[in-house]
Amino acid sequence: MQRTLSQRGAGRAIVIGFFLLLVITGFAIHRDYGVTYDEPRLYEYGELVADFYKNGSREFEGFVNLRYYGPFIPLLLHRLTEALDPSDQDLYPMGHLV
Repeated sequence: MQRTLSQRGAGRAIVIGFFLLLVITGFAIHRDYGVTYDEPRLYEYGELVADFYKNGSREFEGFVNLRYYGPFIPLLLHRLTEALDPSDQDLYPMGHLV
């Protein structure tokens, strides 16, 4: 049984509405989460990875066990903190949004 175009459009609208609701909920509650034990180290790891791209420093390779994780998010957080210069109070909630 084939669905009509209007049925497919309604299904897509429901899915898009669901994910939009998730995004809105995430924005509404992102400040309610505390800082995890490893977040300060992730920011430090992002700084070390940025140093690698700036001057070739390989300090990030021996940093705890984070070398086994991808550096994209910590590097992104480091770049955002450089660009936006958030206060200490806003630093971790900003990371929760990312």
